Amino acid sequence: MVSADVLHPGGVLASHLHSFTHAHRCEGQLMRLDHGFAETRIEGWIPVRAEISAWTDEQGAEAWERLPARADALLHVDGFRPHGGERVSVTVERDAGSSDPARGRGESRVVPHHVRADLDLGGETRKPHVYSESVRAAVADLVRVARDGSTPVADAVAGLTAVAVAEAATLAADTGTEQPVPAPGTTYHPQECS
Repeated sequence: MVSADVLHPGGVLASHLHSFTHAHRCEGQLMRLDHGFAETRIEGWIPVRAEISAWTDEQGAEAWERLPARADALLHVDGFRPHGGERVSVTVERDAGSSDPARGRGESRVVPHHVRADLDLGGETRKPHVYSESVRAAVADLVRVARDGSTPVADAVAGLTAVAVAEAATLAADTGTEQPVPAPGTTYHPQECS
C-alpha cells in the first residue's frame, strides 16, 4: 500500500492511495474532488457515474435545477459516441443548513441549500461501452493529431508529469523527505533532489 500527498502550484493538494490489498472482485477506485463548498465522488477504474454534493444559495440552487435539461451538453466529450442512457439528475433540499455565513477556502458565503447531483453514463452495464468508446476516442484523437499536427488531448507532457510525480513519491518514501516534482521539460536526476 502506497500513499502520497502532492502539493500542486496554486496550493492544490492531492492525496493518492494505491494498494493491492483487496481480493480481485473487491477491488475499487475512488476519486474525491474537494471544491470547498462542494465535493465530487467518482468511483471505478472505468467510471460511469459521478456524485456531487454541494451547498449553495437560491441563485445557485436554481442554476443546479436547470442542469438536467442540459445533460447532453454536460456529458459531451469530443469523439465519444453516447449510447442514449446518459442522464443528469439533481435534487435540491432548500433550507437544509443555517442561514449564517459559511466559510470555505478563505471565502464566506450564505449557503443554506443542499444540492445532490448524479451524472450517470448508464450504470455498471454500460462499462464495456464507456471503455470501448474511450479507447476509440483516444485513437481518433491520435489520428487527428497525425493529420493536422495539433496537440493531443493527453499529450506527452501529461504522461511525463505523471511519471515525475510517481518518481518523486518513490524517492520521498525511500528518504523520508519531501521531494520537488520537476517542471515538464526539465531533466530529472533523483540523486540531486533535496
